[in-house]
Amino acid sequence: MTKADVFISYKREDEAIVAKMVASFEAEGLVVWWDRDIEGASGWRDAIHQRLTSAACVIVVWSEASVSGAGEFVQDEAAVAKSRGSFLPVRVDKVEPPLGFGQQQALDLVGWRGNRRDPRFHDVLEAVKALVNGRPIPPPQAPRRRMRQRAIGGGAIVFTAALIGFVFNLFGAQNTLCQGPFRDVCAIVSIGGVPSVQDEAVFEQARADGCDGLRAFIESGRGGVLQFEADRLLSARRTETVTEWVEIERRLPLYEPSLRNGQSSETAARTAVATQAEQQARELCSGMSQSDMFRERATSLAIENANCRNGADGWRCSLEGAAICALESRETREVEICDGVEPSQ
Repeated sequence: MTKADVFISYKREDEAIVAKMVASFEAEGLVVWWDRDIEGASGWRDAIHQRLTSAACVIVVWSEASVSGAGEFVQDEAAVAKSRGSFLPVRVDKVEPPLGFGQQQALDLVGWRGNRRDPRFHDVLEAVKALVNGRPIPPPQAPRRRMRQRAIGGGAIVFTAALIGFVFNLFGAQNTLCQGPFRDVCAIVSIGGVPSVQDEAVFEQARADGCDGLRAFIESGRGGVLQFEADRLLSARRTETVTEWVEIERRLPLYEPSLRNGQSSETAARTAVATQAEQQARELCSGMSQSDMFRERATSLAIENANCRNGADGWRCSLEGAAICALESRETREVEICDGVEPSQ
């Protein structure tokens, strides 16, 4: 059995793009294993486990299919790869990774058509080679390349601005001028270390939108000098557990038997049994709020049926209904925080 350099974990719905990955990696001289290489139907679980735990690099393809509940096998394989240090997430749809896999940013191949010259594929290829050769994964370069291509598209304006920037720098005036009227020109050619006013405004909004906003900012390819800051904030992201109180309503059935003492009228009997039922409703709802998972807001009584009879000693009524408990339920959820504070070890 030939040892594979790369194991690809994916959902069957993504087979078309995975096939392009396999062909591209093999063209680069890498040995790739995916489940189409299983020989026969017997022992397939053992075959997958053996390949998964022996590959130096495990590419986990995050897609709409694999991050869903139906992608549990992919997520299980991702957990094994993560524990072994061979985990390399690659995103082919605009999705967030499942809970527990967000610490490592997925490389982007959304919309990739199999072009080996695509800078994004180059990033994936370099990451694969790094894992195969036991080196740290290098930071992705594709967004910065897109920015350079955009700058080149400026033609003569960009060249002229760069020349002016070079001359200004000779006289030590670059930083001063780039903070003033030439700020946007400096941003185009990446001199002076300042972003354009527009990019800065977009970045601040992205930062206010949290981790998802920063991811969208990076994908837009407009970051320039702010690209590095967005990358830094995302790499320092952490997960925190947040507690919230959510308003809920519970309906608890109740039955109030007729009172011992008869009443002078049916109306009086109904009023008396309703008073007793309201007390029972308060006790039922109060019992729920004894748990630290609930807080009581209000209680009401819903009367569904009242049976009244006139006997020798007066009117008696029994009541069937429900206690309506307006509560607050304590719920916890995990949220991503991208404020630049490093996660505690």
